[in-house]
Amino acid sequence: MGTRSHTGAMHDIYRAKTVSLAEYERAFCPVEGAVGMAVAMGGRLVGLDVFDQANTAKRLWNKLVRSYALDALDLSSCDAATEKVVTAFLDTLGNADAEIFPSLGLGKDLRLSGNKVEGSALVYQETVVHMVAFPAENGHSRQSSTGLARASMRRYQRLE
Repeated sequence: MGTRSHTGAMHDIYRAKTVSLAEYERAFCPVEGAVGMAVAMGGRLVGLDVFDQANTAKRLWNKLVRSYALDALDLSSCDAATEKVVTAFLDTLGNADAEIFPSLGLGKDLRLSGNKVEGSALVYQETVVHMVAFPAENGHSRQSSTGLARASMRRYQRLE
């Protein structure tokens, strides 16, 4: 019996949930001029993706929606989060500790951590090109990367 790759397994998940994912894409269309999205599920914020340009966000919008939708499809609660929840998360993110590392390509890899937040950003010529952030699990930070997989899995991907 052979083993399946993570990519193959993810492809199977996407294929099995194609109709539901398409419904999410239709429900959450790109917003003109938006540079990112804050996503809440079950009454709490679960992730944030921000880009330096609206065109980049628009181009990646459906991919991000699908990423978060994979987690939403498994969720039993539909409670809405308030604007206050998002604002509190942004305040926490603004107070996070930051470490700078060389990136694999151009720019620098900025890693954010705090007792309630974790994230990373690609910074090029003093501009944040893409930032992703998640609430820290159990009050402890684990670094994340800017990969685009199931949102709950992106927090664990990290380039060493």
